[in-house]
Amino acid sequence: MHTHDIMLNVEEREIRGKYSSLDGWTIARLSPKVPSDPRFQVSRRNGQVRETITVYSSYDLRPSLGALADGKKHVVLVPSGADHRNLDPEVGVIQMASYGFSGKDLIWQTKKKNAKIAVVPPLSD
Repeated sequence: MHTHDIMLNVEEREIRGKYSSLDGWTIARLSPKVPSDPRFQVSRRNGQVRETITVYSSYDLRPSLGALADGKKHVVLVPSGADHRNLDPEVGVIQMASYGFSGKDLIWQTKKKNAKIAVVPPLSD
């Protein structure tokens, strides 16, 4: 049976907002074995150079990502309002428009008029 994580669709939409296919970016889903593994790889050819970015996801209020000395560019996708000061300055940050923190609660930020905002329960590892 094929399982499908709806959050991958949300994350991919957020990444497409930052790295558009109109600019030559292609997005490939990876198969993470643990939640701390990268979820996407974004790449494009810029002249003779191939640019590749590894994208991680974190739904923590204070995301962290260990030092990565593999010479590649890394980006972490976080909900808006997350405190990303713990991340290495070399690691890029994309703040999600779909999810954010209200205090310590992770909420879905809808743009629909008069919509209720649901509180997402904490993710278990």
